[in-house]
Amino acid sequence: MSCITTNGYGGLGGSEDAFDANNDNSTGAAGPTPGAAWYQVVGTAGGCVTAYSVQDSATPPLAARDMLVLVSRGYLPGDAEPVVNTGSCEVWKSTALQHAVGVLFAKATAVAQAGSVPGTARIESTSSSTC
Repeated sequence: MSCITTNGYGGLGGSEDAFDANNDNSTGAAGPTPGAAWYQVVGTAGGCVTAYSVQDSATPPLAARDMLVLVSRGYLPGDAEPVVNTGSCEVWKSTALQHAVGVLFAKATAVAQAGSVPGTARIESTSSSTC
């Protein structure tokens, strides 16, 4: 297994060093996130990102569907195909992810922002194709 090394890719299955924690399309070192979204790597295997999360306190508040966008668009391997898509959970299938971290699926779950409580989303590599 080896991390996804596509030029400029910093998402799930990519190297921890390349993770785009700033959400600004850079693969430089992570620093304070500009704006309201806060990304954090929460799982790795062999130096590859296997899970990460984001919190957001945007105005107007983001719905769960919007939170899912923050962990999926641009942060999945190019061959990722949707398997499940609900308002608060999505699953994708990716052979590139399987080669990088050993499992075929990525699952994202989200909770909408509620008042002063930030919205949250998490994506992780998994062997399950269900939400």
